Amino acid sequence: MDKDASETEFRSFKDRMNREAYTTPRHFAGITGAMAAFVAVVDAGSFAGAAIWLDMTPSAVSKVVSRLESRLGVRLLTRTTRRIALTDAGGVFLHHARVTLDAAETAVSQVAALGDEPSGRVRVSVGSAYAKHQLVPRLPAFHSLHPKVTIELNVSDALVDPRFDAVDVAIRPGGSLTPGLHLTSLGTAVRFLCASPAYLQRKGVPRTPDDLAFHNCLVMSGAGFERWPFRVSGRVRDIEVIGSVRADNADMLLDLALADHGIVRLLDTIVGPPLRKGRLVSIMEDVHVGDHQPVDALVRRGREIVPRISALLSFLRDDQVLS
Repeated sequence: MDKDASETEFRSFKDRMNREAYTTPRHFAGITGAMAAFVAVVDAGSFAGAAIWLDMTPSAVSKVVSRLESRLGVRLLTRTTRRIALTDAGGVFLHHARVTLDAAETAVSQVAALGDEPSGRVRVSVGSAYAKHQLVPRLPAFHSLHPKVTIELNVSDALVDPRFDAVDVAIRPGGSLTPGLHLTSLGTAVRFLCASPAYLQRKGVPRTPDDLAFHNCLVMSGAGFERWPFRVSGRVRDIEVIGSVRADNADMLLDLALADHGIVRLLDTIVGPPLRKGRLVSIMEDVHVGDHQPVDALVRRGREIVPRISALLSFLRDDQVLS
Protein backbone atom coordinates (compact mmCIF):
# COMPACT_ATOMS: atom_id res chain seq x y z
CA MET A 1 0.00 0.00 0.00
CA ASP A 2 1.23 3.54 -0.79
CA LYS A 3 2.46 5.64 2.11
CA ASP A 4 -0.24 8.30 1.55
CA ALA A 5 -2.95 5.65 1.45
CA SER A 6 -1.57 4.07 4.63
CA GLU A 7 -1.57 7.41 6.43
CA THR A 8 -5.20 7.98 5.42
CA GLU A 9 -6.17 4.53 6.67
CA PHE A 10 -4.48 5.14 10.00
CA ARG A 11 -5.98 8.57 10.58
CA SER A 12 -9.37 6.97 10.08
CA PHE A 13 -8.39 4.10 12.34
CA LYS A 14 -7.16 6.31 15.19
CA ASP A 15 -10.27 8.47 15.06
CA ARG A 16 -12.51 5.43 15.37
CA MET A 17 -10.40 3.89 18.11
CA ASN A 18 -10.65 7.09 20.12
CA ARG A 19 -14.44 6.74 19.97
CA GLU A 20 -14.13 3.07 21.05
CA ALA A 21 -16.12 2.05 18.01
CA TYR A 22 -14.23 -0.83 16.45
CA THR A 23 -16.30 -3.95 16.77
CA THR A 24 -19.13 -3.72 14.25
CA PRO A 25 -19.13 -4.18 10.46
CA ARG A 26 -19.83 -0.50 9.83
CA HIS A 27 -16.35 0.22 11.18
CA PHE A 28 -14.56 -1.86 8.52
CA ALA A 29 -12.21 1.05 7.70
CA GLY A 30 -10.78 0.79 11.22
CA ILE A 31 -10.22 -2.93 10.86
CA THR A 32 -8.54 -2.30 7.52
CA GLY A 33 -6.23 0.18 9.22
CA ALA A 34 -5.30 -2.39 11.85
CA MET A 35 -4.61 -4.92 9.11
CA ALA A 36 -2.33 -2.40 7.41
CA ALA A 37 -0.44 -1.86 10.68
CA PHE A 38 0.00 -5.59 11.18
CA VAL A 39 1.24 -6.13 7.59
CA ALA A 40 3.63 -3.17 7.93
CA VAL A 41 5.15 -4.65 11.10
CA VAL A 42 5.68 -8.02 9.41
CA ASP A 43 7.20 -6.46 6.28
CA ALA A 44 9.45 -4.10 8.25
CA GLY A 45 10.47 -6.78 10.73
CA SER A 46 9.86 -4.51 13.71
CA PHE A 47 7.45 -2.01 15.24
CA ALA A 48 10.07 0.70 14.88
CA GLY A 49 10.48 0.06 11.16
CA ALA A 50 6.74 0.04 10.59
CA ALA A 51 6.39 3.25 12.59
CA ILE A 52 8.81 5.08 10.27
CA TRP A 53 6.82 4.08 7.21
CA LEU A 54 3.44 4.83 8.80
CA ASP A 55 4.56 8.10 10.42
CA MET A 56 3.51 6.89 13.87
CA THR A 57 5.38 6.12 17.06
CA PRO A 58 6.44 2.51 17.71
CA SER A 59 4.25 2.40 20.82
CA ALA A 60 1.23 3.54 18.80
CA VAL A 61 1.81 0.82 16.21
CA SER A 62 2.23 -1.74 18.98
CA LYS A 63 -1.08 -0.68 20.55
CA VAL A 64 -2.86 -0.98 17.20
CA VAL A 65 -1.62 -4.55 16.74
CA SER A 66 -2.35 -5.47 20.36
CA ARG A 67 -5.93 -4.24 20.04
CA LEU A 68 -6.28 -6.22 16.81
CA GLU A 69 -5.11 -9.35 18.64
CA SER A 70 -7.63 -8.67 21.40
CA ARG A 71 -10.36 -8.21 18.82
CA LEU A 72 -9.49 -11.54 17.18
CA GLY A 73 -8.85 -13.38 20.43
CA VAL A 74 -5.53 -14.83 19.23
CA ARG A 75 -1.89 -13.79 19.29
CA LEU A 76 -0.60 -12.88 15.83
CA LEU A 77 3.02 -12.12 16.74
CA THR A 78 5.54 -13.36 19.26
CA ARG A 79 7.67 -10.50 20.56
CA THR A 80 11.14 -10.53 22.06
CA THR A 81 13.61 -7.74 22.69
CA ARG A 82 15.41 -8.56 19.43
CA ARG A 83 12.81 -9.78 16.95
CA ILE A 84 9.22 -10.51 16.15
CA ALA A 85 7.87 -13.69 14.56
CA LEU A 86 4.53 -14.78 13.16
CA THR A 87 2.47 -17.30 15.07
CA ASP A 88 0.52 -19.92 13.10
CA ALA A 89 -2.59 -17.75 13.43
CA GLY A 90 -0.54 -14.74 12.36
CA GLY A 91 0.57 -16.49 9.18
CA VAL A 92 -3.02 -17.27 8.24
CA PHE A 93 -4.18 -13.74 9.06
CA LEU A 94 -1.29 -12.19 7.11
CA HIS A 95 -2.42 -13.87 3.90
CA HIS A 96 -6.01 -12.67 4.29
CA ALA A 97 -4.90 -9.20 5.35
CA ARG A 98 -2.80 -8.82 2.20
CA VAL A 99 -5.73 -9.94 0.03
CA THR A 100 -8.07 -7.47 1.76
CA LEU A 101 -5.67 -4.53 1.53
CA ASP A 102 -4.82 -5.30 -2.08
CA ALA A 103 -8.51 -5.47 -2.99
CA ALA A 104 -9.15 -2.10 -1.36
CA GLU A 105 -6.14 -0.57 -3.07
CA THR A 106 -7.19 -2.00 -6.44
CA ALA A 107 -10.64 -0.46 -6.11
CA VAL A 108 -9.21 2.96 -5.22
CA SER A 109 -6.57 2.78 -7.96
CA GLN A 110 -9.05 1.85 -10.68
CA VAL A 111 -11.35 4.73 -9.84
CA ALA A 112 -8.43 7.16 -9.54
CA ALA A 113 -7.11 5.98 -12.90
CA LEU A 114 -10.19 7.33 -14.65
CA GLY A 115 -8.76 10.81 -14.40
CA ASP A 116 -5.10 10.53 -13.36
CA GLU A 117 -1.91 9.07 -14.73
CA PRO A 118 -0.42 6.03 -12.92
CA SER A 119 1.31 6.89 -9.66
CA GLY A 120 2.65 5.25 -6.53
CA ARG A 121 5.13 2.52 -5.62
CA VAL A 122 5.68 -0.79 -7.41
CA ARG A 123 7.73 -3.34 -5.49
CA VAL A 124 9.69 -5.55 -7.90
CA SER A 125 11.57 -8.72 -6.99
CA VAL A 126 14.15 -9.61 -9.63
CA GLY A 127 17.28 -11.72 -9.97
CA SER A 128 20.61 -9.93 -9.84
CA ALA A 129 21.67 -10.61 -13.45
CA TYR A 130 18.35 -9.58 -15.01
CA ALA A 131 18.22 -6.51 -12.80
CA LYS A 132 21.68 -5.30 -13.78
CA HIS A 133 21.64 -6.10 -17.49
CA GLN A 134 17.97 -5.79 -18.48
CA LEU A 135 15.73 -3.98 -16.00
CA VAL A 136 17.83 -1.15 -14.58
CA PRO A 137 19.06 0.12 -17.99
CA ARG A 138 15.42 0.44 -19.11
CA LEU A 139 14.05 2.23 -16.04
CA PRO A 140 14.91 5.75 -17.30
CA ALA A 141 12.74 5.13 -20.37
CA PHE A 142 9.91 3.85 -18.16
CA HIS A 143 10.10 6.88 -15.88
CA SER A 144 10.03 9.22 -18.84
CA LEU A 145 6.62 7.73 -19.63
CA HIS A 146 5.39 7.39 -16.04
CA PRO A 147 7.20 9.95 -13.86
CA LYS A 148 4.83 9.48 -10.91
CA VAL A 149 5.54 5.76 -10.51
CA THR A 150 8.27 4.78 -8.04
CA ILE A 151 10.07 1.45 -8.48
CA GLU A 152 11.33 -0.31 -5.35
CA LEU A 153 13.76 -3.08 -6.33
CA ASN A 154 14.32 -6.20 -4.25
CA VAL A 155 17.34 -7.75 -5.99
CA SER A 156 17.69 -11.37 -4.97
CA ASP A 157 18.09 -14.72 -6.66
CA ALA A 158 15.80 -16.32 -4.07
CA LEU A 159 12.38 -17.34 -5.36
CA VAL A 160 9.68 -14.89 -4.25
CA ASP A 161 5.91 -15.49 -4.49
CA PRO A 162 3.71 -12.36 -4.92
CA ARG A 163 0.82 -14.23 -3.29
CA PHE A 164 2.61 -14.41 0.03
CA ASP A 165 5.60 -12.03 -0.03
CA ALA A 166 5.72 -8.23 0.11
CA VAL A 167 6.22 -7.67 -3.63
CA ASP A 168 3.95 -6.54 -6.45
CA VAL A 169 5.88 -8.03 -9.38
CA ALA A 170 8.32 -10.95 -9.42
CA ILE A 171 10.49 -11.33 -12.53
CA ARG A 172 11.77 -14.88 -12.82
CA PRO A 173 12.59 -17.68 -15.28
CA GLY A 174 9.30 -19.47 -15.78
CA GLY A 175 7.13 -20.90 -18.51
CA SER A 176 4.36 -22.36 -16.34
CA LEU A 177 1.47 -20.55 -14.66
CA THR A 178 0.92 -20.99 -10.92
CA PRO A 179 -2.71 -20.85 -9.74
CA GLY A 180 -3.51 -17.45 -8.27
CA LEU A 181 -0.86 -15.62 -10.30
CA HIS A 182 -1.11 -13.53 -13.46
CA LEU A 183 1.74 -14.13 -15.92
CA THR A 184 3.17 -11.62 -18.38
CA SER A 185 5.74 -13.10 -20.76
CA LEU A 186 8.90 -11.01 -21.12
CA GLY A 187 10.36 -13.22 -23.84
CA THR A 188 12.68 -16.21 -23.94
CA ALA A 189 16.31 -16.16 -22.88
CA VAL A 190 18.85 -18.32 -24.73
CA ARG A 191 22.30 -19.48 -23.63
CA PHE A 192 25.22 -18.50 -25.84
CA LEU A 193 28.80 -19.70 -26.01
CA CYS A 194 30.96 -16.62 -26.39
CA ALA A 195 34.39 -15.13 -25.83
CA SER A 196 36.14 -11.86 -26.50
CA PRO A 197 37.70 -11.16 -29.93
CA ALA A 198 41.14 -10.86 -28.29
CA TYR A 199 40.84 -14.28 -26.61
CA LEU A 200 39.75 -15.93 -29.86
CA GLN A 201 42.59 -14.28 -31.76
CA ARG A 202 45.07 -15.54 -29.18
CA LYS A 203 43.71 -19.07 -28.70
CA GLY A 204 41.85 -19.69 -31.96
CA VAL A 205 38.14 -20.22 -32.60
CA PRO A 206 36.87 -23.67 -31.54
CA ARG A 207 34.93 -25.40 -34.31
CA THR A 208 33.96 -28.72 -32.71
CA PRO A 209 33.10 -29.75 -29.13
CA ASP A 210 36.41 -31.62 -28.89
CA ASP A 211 38.27 -28.35 -29.55
CA LEU A 212 37.09 -27.06 -26.15
CA ALA A 213 39.63 -29.35 -24.45
CA PHE A 214 42.25 -26.81 -25.54
CA HIS A 215 40.37 -23.77 -24.21
CA ASN A 216 39.76 -22.12 -20.84
CA CYS A 217 36.04 -22.69 -20.20
CA LEU A 218 34.69 -20.51 -17.40
CA VAL A 219 31.93 -22.42 -15.64
CA MET A 220 29.11 -21.68 -13.21
CA SER A 221 29.36 -23.54 -9.90
CA GLY A 222 26.87 -26.31 -9.26
CA ALA A 223 25.97 -29.76 -10.52
CA GLY A 224 25.69 -30.04 -14.29
CA PHE A 225 27.11 -26.65 -15.24
CA GLU A 226 30.45 -28.17 -16.27
CA ARG A 227 28.67 -30.20 -18.99
CA TRP A 228 27.79 -28.21 -22.12
CA PRO A 229 25.31 -29.65 -24.69
CA PHE A 230 26.09 -29.99 -28.40
CA ARG A 231 24.51 -31.61 -31.44
CA VAL A 232 26.86 -34.35 -32.59
CA SER A 233 25.91 -36.74 -35.43
CA GLY A 234 22.25 -35.80 -35.08
CA ARG A 235 22.12 -36.34 -31.31
CA VAL A 236 22.57 -34.05 -28.31
CA ARG A 237 25.77 -34.87 -26.47
CA ASP A 238 26.96 -33.33 -23.19
CA ILE A 239 30.64 -32.41 -23.23
CA GLU A 240 32.51 -31.97 -19.94
CA VAL A 241 34.63 -28.83 -20.02
CA ILE A 242 37.37 -27.54 -17.74
CA GLY A 243 38.76 -24.13 -16.96
CA SER A 244 40.67 -22.02 -14.49
CA VAL A 245 37.63 -20.49 -12.73
CA ARG A 246 34.28 -21.67 -11.39
CA ALA A 247 31.89 -19.13 -9.85
CA ASP A 248 28.37 -18.96 -8.45
CA ASN A 249 27.87 -15.51 -9.95
CA ALA A 250 27.35 -15.08 -13.69
CA ASP A 251 28.58 -11.47 -13.64
CA MET A 252 31.99 -12.62 -12.41
CA LEU A 253 32.29 -14.99 -15.37
CA LEU A 254 31.13 -12.24 -17.72
CA ASP A 255 33.83 -9.92 -16.40
CA LEU A 256 36.48 -12.61 -16.93
CA ALA A 257 35.31 -13.19 -20.50
CA LEU A 258 35.42 -9.45 -21.19
CA ALA A 259 38.95 -9.48 -19.78
CA ASP A 260 39.97 -11.99 -22.49
CA HIS A 261 40.28 -14.86 -20.02
CA GLY A 262 38.13 -17.59 -21.59
CA ILE A 263 34.85 -18.91 -22.98
CA VAL A 264 31.53 -18.59 -21.13
CA ARG A 265 28.10 -20.16 -21.57
CA LEU A 266 25.56 -17.63 -20.31
CA LEU A 267 22.03 -16.41 -21.00
CA ASP A 268 21.57 -13.55 -23.43
CA THR A 269 19.94 -11.60 -20.62
CA ILE A 270 23.54 -11.23 -19.44
CA VAL A 271 25.72 -11.42 -22.55
CA GLY A 272 23.25 -9.79 -24.95
CA PRO A 273 24.56 -6.21 -24.54
CA PRO A 274 28.29 -7.06 -25.00
CA LEU A 275 27.41 -9.33 -27.93
CA ARG A 276 25.52 -6.49 -29.64
CA LYS A 277 28.42 -4.11 -29.01
CA GLY A 278 31.01 -6.56 -30.35
CA ARG A 279 32.82 -6.93 -27.03
CA LEU A 280 31.98 -10.65 -27.11
CA VAL A 281 31.58 -12.98 -30.09
CA SER A 282 29.13 -15.89 -30.28
CA ILE A 283 30.83 -19.16 -31.29
CA MET A 284 29.85 -22.68 -32.36
CA GLU A 285 26.26 -21.63 -33.13
CA ASP A 286 25.87 -24.52 -35.61
CA VAL A 287 26.42 -27.20 -32.96
CA HIS A 288 25.76 -25.61 -29.56
CA VAL A 289 22.37 -26.26 -27.91
CA GLY A 290 21.15 -22.99 -26.43
CA ASP A 291 18.65 -24.01 -23.70
CA HIS A 292 15.66 -21.71 -24.25
CA GLN A 293 14.36 -20.33 -20.95
CA PRO A 294 11.14 -18.26 -20.68
CA VAL A 295 11.27 -15.11 -18.54
CA ASP A 296 8.01 -14.01 -16.89
CA ALA A 297 6.65 -11.24 -14.71
CA LEU A 298 4.35 -12.68 -12.04
CA VAL A 299 1.66 -10.71 -10.20
CA ARG A 300 -1.01 -11.89 -7.81
CA ARG A 301 -4.14 -12.38 -9.90
CA GLY A 302 -6.30 -9.25 -9.89
CA ARG A 303 -3.38 -6.92 -9.13
CA GLU A 304 -2.35 -6.71 -12.78
CA ILE A 305 -5.11 -4.12 -13.37
CA VAL A 306 -3.76 -1.69 -10.76
CA PRO A 307 -2.69 1.22 -13.02
CA ARG A 308 0.91 1.59 -11.85
CA ILE A 309 1.48 -2.19 -12.00
CA SER A 310 -0.25 -2.44 -15.36
CA ALA A 311 1.94 0.39 -16.68
CA LEU A 312 5.14 -1.46 -15.71
CA LEU A 313 3.94 -4.79 -17.09
CA SER A 314 2.93 -3.20 -20.39
CA PHE A 315 6.27 -1.40 -20.68
CA LEU A 316 8.31 -4.54 -19.99
CA ARG A 317 6.20 -6.60 -22.40
CA ASP A 318 6.30 -4.06 -25.25
CA ASP A 319 9.94 -3.05 -24.74
CA GLN A 320 11.32 -6.56 -24.33
CA VAL A 321 14.72 -7.22 -25.86
CA LEU A 322 14.52 -11.03 -25.64
CA SER A 323 13.22 -13.21 -28.46
